[in-house]
Amino acid sequence: MASVLYGNGIIDARGSVGGTVMTRGRSGATHKAKTSPVQPPSSVRNVKQGIFVTASRAWSLTLSAADRAAWNAFALVNPSTNAFGAKAYLSGFQWFCKCAMNKLAMNGSFNNTPPLSGSLSGPLSFSTVANSAAGGSLVLTWTDVGGGGVDDISVWCTPVVSPGLSYVRKEFRQIEFQAGAATPLDFTAPYLARFGAGSIIQGKKIFSLLTFFDGATGIDSAGIIAETIVL
Repeated sequence: MASVLYGNGIIDARGSVGGTVMTRGRSGATHKAKTSPVQPPSSVRNVKQGIFVTASRAWSLTLSAADRAAWNAFALVNPSTNAFGAKAYLSGFQWFCKCAMNKLAMNGSFNNTPPLSGSLSGPLSFSTVANSAAGGSLVLTWTDVGGGGVDDISVWCTPVVSPGLSYVRKEFRQIEFQAGAATPLDFTAPYLARFGAGSIIQGKKIFSLLTFFDGATGIDSAGIIAETIVL
């Protein structure tokens, strides 16, 4: 399903319709043929699918009618941001699954009731440095609103890609949650565990996405993307 922004005609569009994918890159709005790459089974994918099934079943099997009503009420006053940067409203079920999946991935639990707020301040800046020497290394550095040195973070990365590539939305893979992570953070071990030994290759580019999260509620912040050429 595509999201469309109307004005005098159609101003912008995101998503896919009839085999065409609509997106925006550095050169502006683009349309391209939709492809469905083969996704072989993997332990990481199986875990994420299992977490989603657990969260979605909990909505009807674990939560009470009062719990579901509370999430629905929470959804009405806590908008998220859509692909155009405008406010969009999730359902109570979607908010619950979003928070529950984060919590399940972090510590194997979830909250039956919603948090007080659906917003969380994200990182102010984010940068990365990658080096191919001695088996490879990847270091993440960020700053937050309060200037503190320890945060709960979620990190997504791409495998190495061509240095000329700028659209990598489908290449991101969630690496891990880290509670109480300090900046700068040596992220080499999690990256190599996800993509394999020797996967940090000189001259290639790595994109990383950083979000903050609240370990008590599962609420996460907007993300910020950094890119680096491997030295």
